[in-house]
Amino acid sequence: LIGDDLSLRLLSQNIVMEKNSELRSQYYRAMGYSRQLSALSILSRALKTETDTTIQKNIAEGLGILLSGDSSAWIISEDTLEQLALLSQSPTALGVSAAFALSQYKGESKKIPFNTILTALSKNPFPYGRALLIRSLARVENPQVTTALLSNLAGNNPTPIRVESAKS
Repeated sequence: LIGDDLSLRLLSQNIVMEKNSELRSQYYRAMGYSRQLSALSILSRALKTETDTTIQKNIAEGLGILLSGDSSAWIISEDTLEQLALLSQSPTALGVSAAFALSQYKGESKKIPFNTILTALSKNPFPYGRALLIRSLARVENPQVTTALLSNLAGNNPTPIRVESAKS
């Protein structure tokens, strides 16, 4: 799948016809491995239309995998970033997957929805999810963000949270 446009086209065609939500969910996740810019629009659109949380989780993972490559020049809409930030507030695995996708965003820091991410930071119960949210805030220059990062550096926070706070 990596770098193969034909595989991405086949996946996107099968998603439309697939009735089994588990398979559809895995198709979305697999799109992330394509490393194709066209997968970004498919996954962003699906994030807005799919309502099943398992499918949303795999869409977020697909976006995170896709963005983990050389994606700094790719244009990601503020709506998609905001949707990921809202989903990262989920107290389920969906929240961690959305936080992962946000942590892989390499575009303009001014597009990062830091207020929504700060809210998610207080709602996401998973240490690794919160650490990924902190990583996504590291490039934001804002007094509220600085205060949140410093407060997560201290206290009884788990190690991943303290490490990401210190790195930022």
